Amino acid sequence: MAPAIKYGMKIKKMRIISTHHSHLAAFAAFFLFILFAGISTAYADKRVALVIGNSEYRHVPRLPNPQRDALAMESKLIELGFNVTSASNTSRRNLGKKILEFGRRAHQADVALVFYAGHGIQVNGMNYIVPVDAALRDELSINEEAYKLDDLLAAIATAKTKLIFMDACRDNPFATQMQRRNNSRSVSRGLARIQTNTSGSLIAFATDPNNIALDGNGENSPFTRALLDVLPQPNLEIRLAMGRVRTKVANVTHNRQVPWVTESLFGELYLAGISGTSDDSDSSRKLTRQYDFDVDQATSVAEVTQVDAVFKYIVIRPISGGELRPGDQLYTGTPDSQAYTIQRGYSGEYSATGNINEIKVGTRLYGFK
Repeated sequence: MAPAIKYGMKIKKMRIISTHHSHLAAFAAFFLFILFAGISTAYADKRVALVIGNSEYRHVPRLPNPQRDALAMESKLIELGFNVTSASNTSRRNLGKKILEFGRRAHQADVALVFYAGHGIQVNGMNYIVPVDAALRDELSINEEAYKLDDLLAAIATAKTKLIFMDACRDNPFATQMQRRNNSRSVSRGLARIQTNTSGSLIAFATDPNNIALDGNGENSPFTRALLDVLPQPNLEIRLAMGRVRTKVANVTHNRQVPWVTESLFGELYLAGISGTSDDSDSSRKLTRQYDFDVDQATSVAEVTQVDAVFKYIVIRPISGGELRPGDQLYTGTPDSQAYTIQRGYSGEYSATGNINEIKVGTRLYGFK
């Protein structure tokens, strides 16, 4: 049993000061026991989250939404059973300290989740989180003043399942000023396609590689708003959830922004659980699950045409069953099959993410509606 989730509330010990109050005190103690026992068992797995929102930049104009995005995500993740650590307008020093502390808390956690809203930048194909005190006058300052995304992923590597949500692809004045001062082509807009060998992870970006995400005109950015709407939905596996997030953001932004996901998860993850089942049952929140589908009952069939070991995705071509959609899941049909999630379509073929270690060109994948 995981430790009870912290909700920022403290229960003071009650002293029974008279026999007249003894029954009332006993009833109150029993009520509190039931209340907090329910909280601690509602999500039996160990879930930890780090939520960072950087708005008040010192050397470039402030961003209006990241702090609001972070506060909203913190509240939602607490509802989903996460023990949340929050950080607002972090300096480079404090950011590094927060990530170090969180990495220790994430050790052997069932789910470790990081949400970041603020500026991000890519230099030489590497992605960085930008703290509020960064000046980034040139490329030489990047490692000293920013925090590498790969180091963040390494900090939580010992968690069983790792989720990172990066709402950090906004139009970036740091990249503009670095290019202007140094005439550098190594500083690109948006964030780069991530390269990682970390298994059991899902990394979601607010938009596709090298593109610009919108901060939004409302209380939250389009990406964060979609996460807040979709993640609390029960019976929704995380890959399908991210497909719905992608659709929502694309619709709101008229296809100018399409979130990108790279993942190597094992089995299924339901952040809001499965309705109609006990949370203590081993079907409620399994992180691994075996499949034994009858391929003759498949509603769609596709063939793997390319395996990209560098960027951790596959390309597939449908054989039967018609058009696929982002968020659709396909399986090899074997008992140990993992899910492969459709990302985007290109000229009759589709990119998909999943565990590519055991798949090769020519493998057939099956969809089941």
